[in-house]
Amino acid sequence: MTPELIEVNSLFFEPFIDKAFLVNSLPAPLPIILRAVQESAPPYWPKEWRKPFLLIFETPRSRLMQEGIYEVYGEGFGPLSFYINPIITVDRAIQHYQAAFN
Repeated sequence: MTPELIEVNSLFFEPFIDKAFLVNSLPAPLPIILRAVQESAPPYWPKEWRKPFLLIFETPRSRLMQEGIYEVYGEGFGPLSFYINPIITVDRAIQHYQAAFN
């Protein structure tokens, strides 16, 4: 069952670290690996609000994605649509991406 995007939080994604997701991209779907989930709420963040978090994904440098909104499928759910953008990556064999949830 796919939850509404507003309902997901960092805890939803933590079991999927180091697992593959499928991104509905062109010219063909692209597998990406979730490498990290990072919460980023300041100390004063209201407890009743969802804490902001980042998802860090990885692809081989040979299969790059452009920045944009993608339908993402995970193990047992999908699609969830969210914005993914490339970020600076030191290792030249891979490319990292982030999806920010505020």
